[in-house]
Amino acid sequence: MEFFEWKKDYELGIKLVDEEHKQLVKLINELERAITENKTDQVIKGVLQGLKGYINIHFTVEEEYMNVYDYSGLKSHTEAHEQFKKKIFSISHDLEEGGLDIPKSVLVYLKKWLQEHILETDRKLCLFLKEQKIN
Repeated sequence: MEFFEWKKDYELGIKLVDEEHKQLVKLINELERAITENKTDQVIKGVLQGLKGYINIHFTVEEEYMNVYDYSGLKSHTEAHEQFKKKIFSISHDLEEGGLDIPKSVLVYLKKWLQEHILETDRKLCLFLKEQKIN
């Protein structure tokens, strides 16, 4: 069983956003496996690099949608993205600075943040996008 199981509830009806969310879940699971299986720092750093890169791609896509369609929740949504990016970049920085045992609580934080973000913040955005005839 995966650390972060994909559920139908996470599907928001915007194909690109749903695919990207699935990829983020997959990357969090890869990070959890790398840590649980005591992989080397290099392996964990590689997974974190992939996660950082994909977060930037995904958040850029969402933020472009919000800008193009003049989404009223742009500011708070972007701030939430920045908060998550800071956490990921902080973990990555700590690892680069000489190794770090990433505690389970960090993984739980990443999972919980993404779950809540998808089910609340992104759900509102996707409902708005559907009203704009985006699917």
